[in-house]
Amino acid sequence: MVEVSTVCNLRCPGCERVLYQTDPALGGLPKSNVSLKNLKKLGHILPYIYSTYFVGGLGEPFLNPEFWDIHHFFKSFGIKTGYFTNASLIDENKIKTTFREGVDSVLISVDSHSRQRYEDIKKGSSFDKAVEGIRLFSRYRAAYKRQAFQLGLNFIFRSDNYGDILDYLDFAKDLGIDFINASGFIVHVKKEKDNNIFEINNEVKEQLFNQAHQKARRLGIRLRLPNIKPFRNCLCYHLWHGVCIFYNGDVCACPFFRTRRPFYFHADNDKVFYEERMYENTVLGNYLNQDFLTQIWNGPRAKELRRSELVGDKTINPCAFCYYKYDLH
Repeated sequence: MVEVSTVCNLRCPGCERVLYQTDPALGGLPKSNVSLKNLKKLGHILPYIYSTYFVGGLGEPFLNPEFWDIHHFFKSFGIKTGYFTNASLIDENKIKTTFREGVDSVLISVDSHSRQRYEDIKKGSSFDKAVEGIRLFSRYRAAYKRQAFQLGLNFIFRSDNYGDILDYLDFAKDLGIDFINASGFIVHVKKEKDNNIFEINNEVKEQLFNQAHQKARRLGIRLRLPNIKPFRNCLCYHLWHGVCIFYNGDVCACPFFRTRRPFYFHADNDKVFYEERMYENTVLGNYLNQDFLTQIWNGPRAKELRRSELVGDKTINPCAFCYYKYDLH
């Protein structure tokens, strides 16, 4: 994962940006675009990378004017690429460029099939504009004969919208969607804690998720749903399979812990529990001033986190009680 921008044109109340805006200890909300010049410092390792996703992280990728130059640079190494967008800036030209540049996958954040609910969640957005852009992807996929291209929607489960998923599947089918990434709402600030999906009874979730899986199969849509509860002897794949590269050069093991921060839900054995705790970051190093392979990927922090996972060390923060490794999000 490569973060290309921390600048955003929307105001979503549950976004991680709110954490940076409200917690003085984090030093404020960064507003910056990564430069192609800096990312070229990764050139020596890119021949060994299979795939990457370009994300805004704290922002929207298309607010970085160098986005397509950055993509072209990565693609020149034969890497499979995708990007994650809120679709507010998508237009016909960007969609044509998406296919001309050989993007393999696009994931679009659409939290509801209802215009009112969508625009309530994504402050400053236009539901109709987003839907129009999604339909254009399907049209141009055929025009460019890119049948292998994958178009997906990102749906966030909240305690107040989880029942929408069945109708949302029909909405996705009508738009020509290939896959849906349905993930649980992440509580970034304490006042949002009641919106988490852990408030929903596990039996209710299990019944709903079974119905959703069955319907998705009938519609021919790949559906990713969160797991319902933790399971024993789980290892976090992030530590061995890839890294997350952020705008300032930081290389993190985990996309969720880029900075020291408060966290509210934790997993231990077969249960999830609420408690306000301080979690450390998973920064392995910084590629702008360290050697990627020897000092970052195989550096002391990376080795410490991997060792702690293998032996089940409950003293290592944040990995010991993180619920993400169980795919509960």
